[in-house]
Amino acid sequence: MTKTVYLTIDDGPSVDFKEKVDYLASKKIPAIFFCRGELVEKQQKDTIYAIKKGFIIGNHGYGHPFFSKTPLKECFERIKKTDKIIEEVYKKAEIKRPIK
Repeated sequence: MTKTVYLTIDDGPSVDFKEKVDYLASKKIPAIFFCRGELVEKQQKDTIYAIKKGFIIGNHGYGHPFFSKTPLKECFERIKKTDKIIEEVYKKAEIKRPIK
């Protein structure tokens, strides 16, 4: 049985996101990028690029408040908002979202 380990990266997409994607792809290192919705909105092309390279985009909330200090209802709203944004970029990439 072959096991796969995924690198997880938070707070994406960063300024050097595309370079990270290219490096990881060149080394065949699978990764899940937990992205902030506000950043995905600003960097949709790079996020789509990562999806097309086979990386998974996960939900890291819309902004970056401390959830432990945020009302639960607001936490759910931020997660749902980001989930819709992630769904949109997968559709634009023309790739079915593999996991949620």
